[in-house]
Parts: sequence; structure tokens; C-alpha cells
Amino acid sequence: MIFTPEQYVKAPPIDSSYKSESGIGFEDLSGECKRCGKPTNNFRGFVTEHPNCVEVRFAGVCHPCKLITSYHFRIYEDGRIMTNKDDGWYNIDTKSTWYSRFVNKIKNA
Repeated sequence: MIFTPEQYVKAPPIDSSYKSESGIGFEDLSGECKRCGKPTNNFRGFVTEHPNCVEVRFAGVCHPCKLITSYHFRIYEDGRIMTNKDDGWYNIDTKSTWYSRFVNKIKNA
């Protein structure tokens, strides 16, 4: 994960769309500030392909809050999205606002 401004600056810019050879991916990557909920931008991070999923670790900047928000999740070939927390991987409730928009973008990728 990207936690500090130094880690953010060192991470490469991340493309807003990605599709693996197996067809797993996303279009129009987006994020929301964890403080104010407004869109973040200037994404930097990493995409790692696994046999049955794509792992995405990235961060974006909320300029009004001057805050970097980090994201870490896996997109599986069956459509599930899981996020990593301190004690393991958890299914994401895709009914939440940001994730529901993101899931629609994945399905259309």
C-alpha cells in the first residue's frame, strides 16, 4: 500500500484502464477521498496479475483536503472484488456508492 507522500511520489503513474490477457480488468479507474468523499485524481500505483485475479494497489490525491487516499483490492474473474485489511481479504459490498460505480465499469471493460 501507499501510505506516505514519499511512497506516493516513488510509485509509477497508473493507467486508468487495464485488461489482463485473461480479460480481467477495469476501465476508468476512480477513487473517493476517505475524508470528504470527493473524487481523487493523479493516481499512482501497481497492477499485479495472478492466475484468477488482478490485484490493484494505488493511491489518489484529494486536492481540497490535501490528503492521499490508498486503495488495495483484487478483481476476480467471477466478478468478485475483495479488499485487503490488516487481518486478511474481505469481499467488498458493491452496493456502496463508490464500489457500485466501479463494479459497473469493470463489467463494461
